[in-house]
This record gives sequence, structure tokens and C-alpha cells, in this order.
Amino acid sequence: MSATATETVTVAAPAVDAAALQKTDVENLHSAIRWGKPVTEIEEMVKGKEPLMTAKDPHNGNQALHMSAQNGHLEITQWLLMQGMLASSGPQVNCVNNKGQTPLHMSVAYDFISQTRELLSAGADEEKKNSDGHTAITGIAGDHVGQNKWDSAVNMLRACNDEETMQDAFAVLELAEPDTVDKAMLIQIGMAKKNALKGTWDHDEFMRIAKKFTLG
Repeated sequence: MSATATETVTVAAPAVDAAALQKTDVENLHSAIRWGKPVTEIEEMVKGKEPLMTAKDPHNGNQALHMSAQNGHLEITQWLLMQGMLASSGPQVNCVNNKGQTPLHMSVAYDFISQTRELLSAGADEEKKNSDGHTAITGIAGDHVGQNKWDSAVNMLRACNDEETMQDAFAVLELAEPDTVDKAMLIQIGMAKKNALKGTWDHDEFMRIAKKFTLG
């Protein structure tokens, strides 16, 4: 019998590609972390989809914890570490990507000092090597050694972003031996902070401290 105007023709919905959906979910989660979305939003994205927290980017093998560590989103990093403590299947502090990088490699490389301390407190392996043979505590390129050590006075100064962290950096600089500080880098960072932290940066105090490194 032919269809009439009152009959409804049902068209079957296309089948959902589960693999593609998972890939999209991972991309969306990693994008949200990269842009530092609120933890409440991240939590909502993984509700009922907890494996997303350890799912790897198909291109580079990064997990959620790599993304937060690479971008210095301390609050998200802390939340992900807590999920790993609550469940053995959750994010693990020493997870590696396709190049053997751990979150600690990334945090050190980008001078996120407070985050690096958090990762170490959570059990990050300082000696874990990436595919290039560089230990996590020396960063992705292995260049955070000597005067450029992750918690050196100069790197603390580079990482400061408010009055509290500025004062912490000044206190470390006060105690630092002259041969442990790259003088040119110190002045370069000080001038950059003067422009970046207007209203917070105490340039007179910085110059007073810097004199012991620049004189003689």
C-alpha cells in the first residue's frame, strides 16, 4: 500500500563510530585542559568516562596529566594526581608519552616550579629518562642543570607571577652564591618582570639584590 500524507517514514540514525567518538572525547578533554578550564568543567567531562583521564593522544601519546603539566595548570594537575591516588586506574604521576616524557619532564622544562614541587611530592621519578636519555629532573632537553637547575634562584625569579612568589625568589637570591647565578640572565629576567608585573614588581629591591652578582 502506498504511503499517505498521514504516514510517517522512519529513517534509521547512522551508527555511531565508537572509536571516533572516543578520539573526539580525548581531543575535547585535552583541549579543555590546555586552555585551563575550571576543574569543575574537567570533572564533568570525565564523569562516567573516567578512562579518558589516562587515554593517550594518538599522535604523541600525551595523557591528561601531560597536558596540565606542560601548560602549568597547577590546580588541574593537583586534581588529576588526586584521581590517581583514589584509583589505581587513574592518572599516574610517572606516565610517559611516545617520546618517554613524563609530566615532570614537561613541568621542569617550562619552569613551573610550584607544579614541579607538587609532582615530586606525589612521587614523580627524578631519574626517569626520556627517549633522548634526559632525566625528568633536568627537563625535556636535559638543560636544567647547574645554574639552570629547576629550583635555581634565576628560575624561581623567572617563574614568579605575584608578590608572594616574587618575595620567595628574592629570598633565595639573597642567599645564592655568585657563581650559582647567570648574571646576564638575571638582569634580563628582572627587566622582563618589571614590564610584566607592573604594580607588583619591586624593582628597587631587585636591583639592590642583583648588585652582588653584577659588581666585580
